[in-house]
Amino acid sequence: KGKKQKTQGSRPGDDKTIQTLSAASAAQNLAVFLKSLAMTEDPPNPQRMAKAKELYKQVEHVRGQLLPFDHPDLYATKYSLAELLEAMGEQDEANVLRQEIIDTYDPPSSSETEKAEEEDKEEEPLGRVVVVEKTVASKS
Repeated sequence: KGKKQKTQGSRPGDDKTIQTLSAASAAQNLAVFLKSLAMTEDPPNPQRMAKAKELYKQVEHVRGQLLPFDHPDLYATKYSLAELLEAMGEQDEANVLRQEIIDTYDPPSSSETEKAEEEDKEEEPLGRVVVVEKTVASKS
């Protein structure tokens, strides 16, 4: 009495969706692991690849809602998902994601890069190495 019955095949947390950036990061890591594990099996495990795809798509959705369109984490997710899709034989969908990356990526200009490098240099403490040689006088 009073116990909830689980439906066959369900596990705790299966009904949860990813809603935060920290959960998205954890899900991205899990997707990377599942994809790697699936690819080491001979033949590659389609269930693990499908679960990795599902996770990548959820992560892409959350990051797309919460991060700027050109955020590096969002690019990483799209790139990883494109790799997985290609491995699954879904070349057209993989190419769509790759094109999204190309269309939105705007690398920093060389002047922005040089300015950032200069700021980094200013923040680093000066490290100096002093070599001291010890000489021993002999009694002759």
